[in-house]
Amino acid sequence: ARGLGADIDVRWTAPPDTDVAAYLVEYAAEHAGFDDWQEFEETSDTQIQRAMPNGTYRFRVAAVDASGNLG
Repeated sequence: ARGLGADIDVRWTAPPDTDVAAYLVEYAAEHAGFDDWQEFEETSDTQIQRAMPNGTYRFRVAAVDASGNLG
């Protein structure tokens, strides 16, 4: 995703598992070599919109079950 001083819109498809309690969304910025993953947000939704500084970003999403296990 490319941030242009405007909202980043990150969307994903929910997995078929029925025990998903939340999603952990992380990002890495190009200026950090895409190596420094930071927590972006934990959410129960399948979409996040947020303003980000100008730049190029990568995002990854992991499902979290009710016991806190990442999937």
